[in-house]
Amino acid sequence: MAVWPSRPLPLQAEGRILEPMRRKEGRSGQGRAAATSQTPQASQTSHRATPSPACRALLAWIGLLAILGLGPRALAAEEGRAFWLTRWNARSRDEIVRTLDGMVALRANILFCQVYGDAMALYRSRLAPRSHLVEEPFDALAAAVDEGHRHGIKVHAWMNTCNVYSGGLGTPPDPTHVVRAHPEWAVVASDGRSDLDFLGDPDALIFFCPEWDGFRDYCGAVASEIASSYAVDGIHLDYTRVPVGAPRCFCREHARRFAARFGRAPEHTDPDFIEMRYETIARLFAGIYDAVTAVRPRIAVSAALVAPSRRYFQDARRVLEAGKLDIAVPMVYTPDLAVFEERARGFHESSGGRLVLAGISIATSEGKVQEEVEAARRIGLEGQALFSYSTLDAAARAELESLWAAPAAVPGMPWKDGSPDRVAPVISGVTVGGVLPEEATVLFHTDERARGRVELGLTARLGSTVEGGADAFDHAVRLRGLKPDALYHYRVAARDAAGNETVAPASTFRTGSSGPVAVVVDDGGAGFTVGGPWSSGTSAGGNDGDYLFTSDQPQETAWAEFRPFLPLDGEYEVALWYVAGSNRVADAPFTVVHAGGKATFEVSQKTGGQRWNALGRFPFETGTAGHVRLSNQASGGDVVIADAVRFLLTEAAPRFVRGDANDDGAVDISDAVAILAHLFLGGGAPRCPDAADANDSGKLDLSDAVYLLGHLFLGGRAPPAPFPLPGRDPTEDALGGC
Repeated sequence: MAVWPSRPLPLQAEGRILEPMRRKEGRSGQGRAAATSQTPQASQTSHRATPSPACRALLAWIGLLAILGLGPRALAAEEGRAFWLTRWNARSRDEIVRTLDGMVALRANILFCQVYGDAMALYRSRLAPRSHLVEEPFDALAAAVDEGHRHGIKVHAWMNTCNVYSGGLGTPPDPTHVVRAHPEWAVVASDGRSDLDFLGDPDALIFFCPEWDGFRDYCGAVASEIASSYAVDGIHLDYTRVPVGAPRCFCREHARRFAARFGRAPEHTDPDFIEMRYETIARLFAGIYDAVTAVRPRIAVSAALVAPSRRYFQDARRVLEAGKLDIAVPMVYTPDLAVFEERARGFHESSGGRLVLAGISIATSEGKVQEEVEAARRIGLEGQALFSYSTLDAAARAELESLWAAPAAVPGMPWKDGSPDRVAPVISGVTVGGVLPEEATVLFHTDERARGRVELGLTARLGSTVEGGADAFDHAVRLRGLKPDALYHYRVAARDAAGNETVAPASTFRTGSSGPVAVVVDDGGAGFTVGGPWSSGTSAGGNDGDYLFTSDQPQETAWAEFRPFLPLDGEYEVALWYVAGSNRVADAPFTVVHAGGKATFEVSQKTGGQRWNALGRFPFETGTAGHVRLSNQASGGDVVIADAVRFLLTEAAPRFVRGDANDDGAVDISDAVAILAHLFLGGGAPRCPDAADANDSGKLDLSDAVYLLGHLFLGGRAPPAPFPLPGRDPTEDALGGC
């Protein structure tokens, strides 16, 4: 593994040392006390004049505004207002000064200044060669920090990560350039072609793969070098993903590690290889974040993110919920306001409790900057970032002058800077799953870790409360003891660690009646997600009246996932619903991921539509681990259909509560009595021997009754799983089923 230097550079260039961030309050350099000692004596003498009536009225108004929270401090609301400045527009101090002067006029407060691109630095670095865009001795980052801090603007050093070079530049002339020093780190497509094969192509972007530990460490070292040597307020990441185009990455390291873990060669649509590549990108975010915060614990780490997420193996929610990013800047580049709101809201609901600034492209918005800023505010995002300052035209400038008329402070980061957390959790995805005659499970998501609960009742007055478990992002609150075939009113609530609480609107659900247990995941419903281009179908016969379609491709460009919440462990029949047609593919690949592994089926969607088509029976566990995945990597047609998948319980796995020997639904002294009666008094055998095996020893004897009594009356250990809730026996024994 490569080891990269992490010590700071010699403090030579202006604006590069961290000390100027400590604002001195007196010329003597002794802080506030020194400043006070220099105050003229006359100013310390009281000579109070009686205020005029007009002055008293003004003071009264100021006091009233302060009481109402409308004073100067309240007017200076918190909102991130950022601009990206590309490296092509940061080649001189004059360009940087003009940019920052313009930002001050607009009351912007954050600059993402690109100083590391094509794996070359516009600053002084021991790791990266100097960029050809700047001439000695100019240091773009030092200039940006100096001028930005002079204006009170936060400066983030913007660096490209996985995109290490532009093909049109040809071979890097410097032998220390990472492209020449480590060609083995290059991304490799499924056809075996390395990205380095495209050196010289003016349209190619060269990517490296962070599955290589050395490359991941290198990126972390570049970021930490900047953080330790310059007084930047943040590190801004870009291109932290797999490249667009042919399926990637099949480099030697990916292939070696995948084979070591799974015993087979990687394939693009293999669910395990898909997950591995998401992990690869998530580890790069984590590696850079950890490297930077090791040298500057309170520095912000921001990133330009793909929108919508989960494209090019970049999963923003995964990174944010892991706490490896402070400010998410999704690039919501579209002129379609409805699409803008949908994508921006997705990041708001999955922020991990971090800040989200809506990335707005001035060029792509087609004159809708104002509408998109207003939409971001309605959704509740913490600010906006405009790409880029150099494309700011007169119309957009006028809109921003109006939208940003009042000054605003950059929002605080309570998890990092100790500022108070006054933001309540965002609740989304509320649905009821696992509905049985006497129980149901309420599922929902919160954007930060929170404690969830469900209030419910047979009327709108509710009346009962069921608490969730520990603080979490994903909540599954199980409701038991319900009445069969009854309409229940319910609402969910969530409270974070700071005591901020959100209560969602009330809704209803109906419990099941006797009959088969079937869970259907329909396109657009709970548990359904897609990636890539899909369109709504217009033919009749779709499950629930609709369906989606996309074109087939030799390599995957779109996918759909059907992930149910299953209420019971057991065997389920998995069946598909689709709208058949002559232009459908003959080999739509559906992969069933179940408790015993996975199985892929090539399904002809030319015939057999408008009904349930069973793929087989498979074991599943309670919850959302099991799912079905559809890819558009197919042939033999034009269109792949994603409509619905049904999971029909055919055989429930035995479920019991360990210690409930008499099967009365409670664990108490009567269970110990039942065990003793069976062993010594000729009492009947337990219906479920595993439940009577209180200590999970694999046999029934006196120790089970002793163990249970010790738990009930002497503070002894609780029975092993499943306890206190019913479930499957996690251990093999010879006692027989329940």
